[in-house]
Amino acid sequence: MTQKTTTPPSSASQMWARLDTFVREQVPPFLPALLEEESTALWGRPQAARRASGDTPTGLRHGYGKPRGRR
Repeated sequence: MTQKTTTPPSSASQMWARLDTFVREQVPPFLPALLEEESTALWGRPQAARRASGDTPTGLRHGYGKPRGRR
């Protein structure tokens, strides 16, 4: 009984390993820029303009709750 029970890695598995490495290296830095671009398109203005536009009352946390105290 001299049968081999294991096979060498196929070229397809090597391709998937390279693709996995590429995705893990390239996608995380790309996501924040993509999300910012999508939110800018949704709101119609960049993040700095969204914060300065007065959407939330000043002195309140996220527009809800008690006013913040002075320090």
